[in-house]
Amino acid sequence: MKILLLHTLVVASHVRAIVLETSTTPVTPGKRIKGLLRSDLQGPIFVHIPKTAGTSIWKALGSNFTDSGRYPEVPFFCMKHNPPQEHVPDSWAVVRDPCDRLVSEFAWARLQGWYNRYKADGLDSHATPDCATFNKWVSLVMKAYKTDSEVEDCHMIPQWCYASKVDKLVPMVGDLEQNVRKVDKRLAFLKLNSTNHHSHVLKKYDVGCGCLTPENLKAVQEHFIEDFVHLRQVLGTSKYAPMSASDPNFVVKDSKCAAFHRNGKQLWPVRK
Repeated sequence: MKILLLHTLVVASHVRAIVLETSTTPVTPGKRIKGLLRSDLQGPIFVHIPKTAGTSIWKALGSNFTDSGRYPEVPFFCMKHNPPQEHVPDSWAVVRDPCDRLVSEFAWARLQGWYNRYKADGLDSHATPDCATFNKWVSLVMKAYKTDSEVEDCHMIPQWCYASKVDKLVPMVGDLEQNVRKVDKRLAFLKLNSTNHHSHVLKKYDVGCGCLTPENLKAVQEHFIEDFVHLRQVLGTSKYAPMSASDPNFVVKDSKCAAFHRNGKQLWPVRK
């Protein structure tokens, strides 16, 4: 589906939200969202991109905003954040710097049971979360993604696989609560009370994309190339983006959003 950039909305003095136009015919709100308790809180639909404050936003939206049956999803088992299969009318999402998101995932993943899947490869959950451990994790998780797109609960799927299907993007910078409130008047009630503190421990060890080996940095740049290229319109150019991301003539040849896999086999789109 072709997504066209329509125009840019200023939602704060230092942040922007991108409005996208699609050729999809809008569906009536009543058929698009299920489970709403009040018609005056109809939409907009929140598309949860993993590791972009989505859980905090879900809590703030409350019971009037259902977490399932909102739109056709890629059939993963990643609760609340399976990628959309197609454009989601009247929708919004939060995006963040690809490297910040990767570091946040590393901090969070260390506390999850599936982190032990890497133990046989020499990555222990009790290891100091320093640059060496981060590099080891990056190399292993990138390898795992090649056969299982839903690895790490879908948290390694590029943001663009979600963002390309929504109407408005809010950058995860500055005062996120105010940024969200300004992007749509129907979200003026939003109050974010939850914060993710998992990444704070990594600051002590100065963990970030700056300590990636050249090989791992290249792998990260290639994996998230669509984020580096397309989201720079919202976030600005990332410090760790490849030079090609700023080239107006650059074309992404192998989109990570074109197909998703499970156990080495293509899960979606279904092969005919």
